[in-house]
Amino acid sequence: MDATAERSGRRGATRRSSGPRADPTRGRRRRRAVLVLPSAFTLGNLFFGFWSVISSFRGRFDLAAWLVMLAAVFDWLDGRVAHLSAGDSAFGGELDSLVDLVSFGMAPAILTYAAFLREEWSWLMCGAFVGAMAVRLARFNVEQAGGAKRYFLGLPSPAAGAFLAMLYPFSTTALFQRWLAGWPWATIVPVSVVALAVLMVSHVPYAALRPGLRGRRARLGLAGLVAALVLVAVAPEETLFPILAFYVMFGFARALGMGLVDRLAGRAEVEAELSGSDGEVEA
Repeated sequence: MDATAERSGRRGATRRSSGPRADPTRGRRRRRAVLVLPSAFTLGNLFFGFWSVISSFRGRFDLAAWLVMLAAVFDWLDGRVAHLSAGDSAFGGELDSLVDLVSFGMAPAILTYAAFLREEWSWLMCGAFVGAMAVRLARFNVEQAGGAKRYFLGLPSPAAGAFLAMLYPFSTTALFQRWLAGWPWATIVPVSVVALAVLMVSHVPYAALRPGLRGRRARLGLAGLVAALVLVAVAPEETLFPILAFYVMFGFARALGMGLVDRLAGRAEVEAELSGSDGEVEA
Protein backbone atom coordinates (compact mmCIF):
# COMPACT_ATOMS: atom_id res chain seq x y z
CA MET A 1 0.00 0.00 0.00
CA ASP A 2 2.89 2.33 0.82
CA ALA A 3 4.49 1.60 -2.54
CA THR A 4 1.23 2.40 -4.34
CA ALA A 5 0.94 5.72 -2.49
CA GLU A 6 4.52 6.54 -3.36
CA ARG A 7 3.90 5.89 -7.06
CA SER A 8 0.75 8.02 -6.95
CA GLY A 9 2.71 10.83 -5.31
CA ARG A 10 5.35 10.68 -8.02
CA ARG A 11 2.70 10.77 -10.76
CA GLY A 12 1.03 13.78 -9.08
CA ALA A 13 4.34 15.55 -8.81
CA THR A 14 5.00 14.79 -12.48
CA ARG A 15 1.62 16.25 -13.47
CA ARG A 16 2.22 19.36 -11.38
CA SER A 17 5.68 19.89 -12.79
CA SER A 18 4.41 19.47 -16.36
CA GLY A 19 2.35 22.68 -16.07
CA PRO A 20 3.50 26.03 -17.54
CA ARG A 21 6.74 27.27 -16.04
CA ALA A 22 7.48 30.92 -15.33
CA ASP A 23 9.85 32.39 -17.87
CA PRO A 24 12.80 33.79 -15.89
CA THR A 25 13.78 36.05 -18.80
CA ARG A 26 10.35 37.75 -18.79
CA GLY A 27 11.00 39.36 -15.40
CA ARG A 28 14.40 40.55 -16.54
CA ARG A 29 12.92 42.05 -19.71
CA ARG A 30 10.23 43.81 -17.69
CA ARG A 31 12.81 45.19 -15.28
CA ARG A 32 14.96 46.36 -18.19
CA ALA A 33 11.98 48.17 -19.71
CA VAL A 34 11.26 49.88 -16.38
CA LEU A 35 14.86 51.13 -16.23
CA VAL A 36 14.91 52.27 -19.87
CA LEU A 37 11.67 54.29 -19.76
CA PRO A 38 12.92 57.09 -17.46
CA SER A 39 16.15 57.28 -19.45
CA ALA A 40 14.10 57.76 -22.62
CA PHE A 41 12.53 60.88 -21.10
CA THR A 42 16.00 62.02 -20.00
CA LEU A 43 17.25 61.72 -23.58
CA GLY A 44 14.19 63.69 -24.70
CA ASN A 45 15.34 66.38 -22.29
CA LEU A 46 18.78 66.31 -23.95
CA PHE A 47 17.25 66.52 -27.43
CA PHE A 48 15.36 69.72 -26.63
CA GLY A 49 18.36 71.22 -24.83
CA PHE A 50 20.64 70.62 -27.82
CA TRP A 51 17.97 71.94 -30.18
CA SER A 52 17.85 75.08 -28.04
CA VAL A 53 21.61 75.56 -28.49
CA ILE A 54 21.30 75.22 -32.27
CA SER A 55 18.37 77.68 -32.30
CA SER A 56 20.46 80.25 -30.40
CA PHE A 57 23.26 79.90 -32.95
CA ARG A 58 20.70 80.60 -35.69
CA GLY A 59 19.34 83.67 -33.92
CA ARG A 60 15.97 82.11 -33.11
CA PHE A 61 16.03 83.16 -29.49
CA ASP A 62 12.33 82.82 -28.78
CA LEU A 63 12.31 79.21 -29.98
CA ALA A 64 15.49 78.50 -28.00
CA ALA A 65 13.84 79.74 -24.81
CA TRP A 66 10.73 77.60 -25.17
CA LEU A 67 12.82 74.54 -26.01
CA VAL A 68 14.50 74.92 -22.62
CA MET A 69 11.05 74.85 -21.05
CA LEU A 70 10.20 71.69 -23.00
CA ALA A 71 13.40 70.17 -21.69
CA ALA A 72 12.24 71.07 -18.18
CA VAL A 73 8.95 69.25 -18.78
CA PHE A 74 10.82 66.11 -19.83
CA ASP A 75 13.13 66.47 -16.83
CA TRP A 76 10.06 66.50 -14.57
CA LEU A 77 8.55 63.52 -16.40
CA ASP A 78 11.64 61.33 -16.11
CA GLY A 79 11.68 61.87 -12.36
CA ARG A 80 7.99 61.07 -11.96
CA VAL A 81 8.21 57.98 -14.19
CA ALA A 82 11.27 56.69 -12.32
CA HIS A 83 9.51 57.19 -8.99
CA LEU A 84 6.21 55.58 -10.03
CA SER A 85 7.87 52.61 -11.74
CA ALA A 86 10.57 52.13 -9.07
CA GLY A 87 13.05 52.59 -11.90
CA ASP A 88 15.56 54.74 -10.00
CA SER A 89 19.14 53.70 -10.68
CA ALA A 90 22.64 55.07 -10.30
CA PHE A 91 22.97 55.09 -14.09
CA GLY A 92 19.79 57.13 -14.47
CA GLY A 93 20.92 59.63 -11.86
CA GLU A 94 24.28 60.20 -13.54
CA LEU A 95 22.69 60.49 -16.99
CA ASP A 96 20.16 62.99 -15.67
CA SER A 97 22.93 65.21 -14.27
CA LEU A 98 24.87 65.20 -17.53
CA VAL A 99 21.76 66.07 -19.51
CA ASP A 100 20.72 68.82 -17.08
CA LEU A 101 24.10 70.49 -17.55
CA VAL A 102 23.36 70.76 -21.28
CA SER A 103 19.68 71.71 -21.13
CA PHE A 104 19.74 74.07 -18.13
CA GLY A 105 23.38 75.14 -18.17
CA MET A 106 24.80 75.36 -21.67
CA ALA A 107 21.57 76.14 -23.54
CA PRO A 108 20.37 79.09 -21.38
CA ALA A 109 23.91 80.46 -21.05
CA ILE A 110 24.44 80.49 -24.82
CA LEU A 111 20.99 82.03 -25.34
CA THR A 112 21.70 84.77 -22.80
CA TYR A 113 25.11 85.53 -24.25
CA ALA A 114 23.84 85.69 -27.83
CA ALA A 115 20.69 87.71 -27.05
CA PHE A 116 21.80 90.16 -24.33
CA LEU A 117 25.52 90.31 -23.64
CA ARG A 118 27.58 92.42 -26.01
CA GLU A 119 30.88 92.83 -24.18
CA GLU A 120 33.66 90.55 -25.39
CA TRP A 121 34.50 89.41 -21.86
CA SER A 122 30.86 88.72 -20.86
CA TRP A 123 31.12 85.10 -21.98
CA LEU A 124 33.13 84.52 -18.78
CA MET A 125 29.99 85.16 -16.72
CA CYS A 126 28.06 82.60 -18.73
CA GLY A 127 30.94 80.19 -18.27
CA ALA A 128 30.78 80.76 -14.51
CA PHE A 129 27.06 79.97 -14.62
CA VAL A 130 27.71 76.65 -16.39
CA GLY A 131 30.56 75.81 -14.00
CA ALA A 132 28.41 76.55 -10.96
CA MET A 133 25.69 74.28 -12.30
CA ALA A 134 28.19 71.46 -12.81
CA VAL A 135 29.32 71.84 -9.18
CA ARG A 136 25.73 71.93 -7.95
CA LEU A 137 24.77 68.77 -9.82
CA ALA A 138 27.88 66.90 -8.64
CA ARG A 139 27.27 67.98 -5.04
CA PHE A 140 23.67 66.82 -5.26
CA ASN A 141 24.69 63.36 -6.49
CA VAL A 142 27.35 62.93 -3.80
CA GLU A 143 25.49 64.29 -0.80
CA GLN A 144 21.93 63.12 -0.95
CA ALA A 145 20.58 61.99 -4.32
CA GLY A 146 17.35 60.02 -4.10
CA GLY A 147 14.32 60.26 -1.85
CA ALA A 148 11.58 62.84 -1.59
CA LYS A 149 12.58 66.08 0.10
CA ARG A 150 10.74 69.25 1.06
CA TYR A 151 13.64 71.60 0.32
CA PHE A 152 16.61 71.88 -2.03
CA LEU A 153 19.82 73.34 -0.68
CA GLY A 154 20.85 75.77 -3.39
CA LEU A 155 18.82 76.98 -6.32
CA PRO A 156 17.71 73.96 -8.43
CA SER A 157 19.36 73.86 -11.84
CA PRO A 158 16.09 73.69 -13.87
CA ALA A 159 14.83 76.84 -12.12
CA ALA A 160 18.10 78.69 -12.78
CA GLY A 161 18.14 77.67 -16.44
CA ALA A 162 14.47 78.49 -16.97
CA PHE A 163 14.95 81.91 -15.35
CA LEU A 164 17.66 82.83 -17.87
CA ALA A 165 15.84 81.29 -20.82
CA MET A 166 12.48 82.98 -20.23
CA LEU A 167 13.98 86.45 -19.90
CA TYR A 168 14.10 86.81 -23.69
CA PRO A 169 10.41 86.02 -24.39
CA PHE A 170 9.44 88.31 -21.51
CA SER A 171 11.57 91.11 -22.97
CA THR A 172 9.53 91.02 -26.20
CA THR A 173 6.14 91.55 -24.52
CA ALA A 174 4.18 94.81 -24.48
CA LEU A 175 4.28 94.71 -20.68
CA PHE A 176 8.07 94.77 -20.69
CA GLN A 177 8.31 97.41 -23.39
CA ARG A 178 5.94 99.74 -21.57
CA TRP A 179 7.13 99.43 -17.98
CA LEU A 180 10.59 97.86 -17.87
CA ALA A 181 12.43 98.69 -21.09
CA GLY A 182 14.08 101.73 -19.51
CA TRP A 183 15.78 99.70 -16.77
CA PRO A 184 19.58 99.21 -17.04
CA TRP A 185 19.38 95.70 -18.46
CA ALA A 186 22.96 95.86 -19.71
CA THR A 187 23.90 95.70 -16.03
CA ILE A 188 20.95 93.65 -14.69
CA VAL A 189 21.50 90.67 -17.00
CA PRO A 190 25.19 89.96 -16.21
CA VAL A 191 24.60 90.56 -12.50
CA SER A 192 21.67 88.11 -12.63
CA VAL A 193 23.84 85.48 -14.32
CA VAL A 194 26.45 85.73 -11.56
CA ALA A 195 23.81 85.82 -8.82
CA LEU A 196 22.18 82.66 -10.15
CA ALA A 197 25.57 80.94 -10.20
CA VAL A 198 26.19 81.88 -6.57
CA LEU A 199 22.71 80.76 -5.48
CA MET A 200 23.16 77.35 -7.13
CA VAL A 201 26.30 76.54 -5.16
CA SER A 202 24.98 78.09 -1.95
CA HIS A 203 23.04 76.36 0.81
CA VAL A 204 20.03 78.64 0.48
CA PRO A 205 16.94 76.42 0.96
CA TYR A 206 14.43 76.40 -1.90
CA ALA A 207 11.04 74.73 -1.67
CA ALA A 208 10.76 71.48 -3.64
CA LEU A 209 7.18 72.37 -4.70
CA ARG A 210 5.46 69.17 -3.64
CA PRO A 211 1.87 70.36 -3.09
CA GLY A 212 -0.83 68.17 -1.61
CA LEU A 213 -3.99 68.07 0.46
CA ARG A 214 -2.51 67.02 3.81
CA GLY A 215 -1.58 69.99 5.95
CA ARG A 216 -2.08 73.72 5.66
CA ARG A 217 1.22 74.37 3.92
CA ALA A 218 0.62 71.63 1.37
CA ARG A 219 -2.83 73.02 0.54
CA LEU A 220 -1.45 76.55 0.22
CA GLY A 221 1.28 75.21 -2.07
CA LEU A 222 -1.31 73.43 -4.19
CA ALA A 223 -3.42 76.58 -4.47
CA GLY A 224 -0.37 78.63 -5.44
CA LEU A 225 0.72 76.08 -8.03
CA VAL A 226 -2.76 75.96 -9.59
CA ALA A 227 -2.91 79.76 -9.74
CA ALA A 228 0.53 79.89 -11.37
CA LEU A 229 -0.45 77.28 -13.96
CA VAL A 230 -3.61 79.21 -14.82
CA LEU A 231 -1.62 82.42 -15.31
CA VAL A 232 0.95 80.64 -17.48
CA ALA A 233 -1.82 79.05 -19.58
CA VAL A 234 -3.49 82.43 -20.16
CA ALA A 235 -0.39 84.56 -20.82
CA PRO A 236 2.79 82.45 -20.80
CA GLU A 237 5.26 85.04 -22.07
CA GLU A 238 4.04 87.71 -19.64
CA THR A 239 3.81 85.56 -16.52
CA LEU A 240 6.35 82.71 -16.61
CA PHE A 241 9.45 84.84 -16.09
CA PRO A 242 7.92 86.86 -13.21
CA ILE A 243 6.86 83.61 -11.51
CA LEU A 244 10.38 82.21 -11.83
CA ALA A 245 11.84 85.49 -10.59
CA PHE A 246 9.53 85.37 -7.57
CA TYR A 247 10.67 81.81 -6.78
CA VAL A 248 14.34 82.79 -6.99
CA MET A 249 13.99 85.96 -4.90
CA PHE A 250 11.60 84.48 -2.35
CA GLY A 251 14.02 81.68 -1.51
CA PHE A 252 16.83 84.17 -1.04
CA ALA A 253 14.69 86.54 1.05
CA ARG A 254 13.49 83.62 3.18
CA ALA A 255 17.08 82.55 3.74
CA LEU A 256 17.94 86.05 4.93
CA GLY A 257 15.02 85.96 7.34
CA MET A 258 15.92 82.51 8.61
CA GLY A 259 19.52 83.67 9.04
CA LEU A 260 18.27 86.39 11.37
CA VAL A 261 16.24 83.82 13.28
CA ASP A 262 19.32 81.60 13.38
CA ARG A 263 21.25 84.31 15.19
CA LEU A 264 18.37 85.09 17.57
CA ALA A 265 16.92 81.64 18.34
CA GLY A 266 19.71 79.19 17.61
CA ARG A 267 20.53 76.90 14.69
CA ALA A 268 18.60 73.87 15.96
CA GLU A 269 15.29 75.70 15.80
CA VAL A 270 16.02 76.97 12.28
CA GLU A 271 16.89 73.49 10.99
CA ALA A 272 13.73 72.09 12.58
CA GLU A 273 11.66 74.76 10.85
CA LEU A 274 13.25 74.02 7.47
CA SER A 275 13.06 70.25 7.64
CA GLY A 276 9.64 69.91 9.23
CA SER A 277 8.31 66.70 10.71
CA ASP A 278 7.66 64.92 7.39
CA GLY A 279 10.70 65.73 5.29
CA GLU A 280 14.27 66.83 5.23
CA VAL A 281 16.42 69.42 3.56
CA GLU A 282 17.77 68.50 0.15
CA ALA A 283 20.98 69.64 -1.50
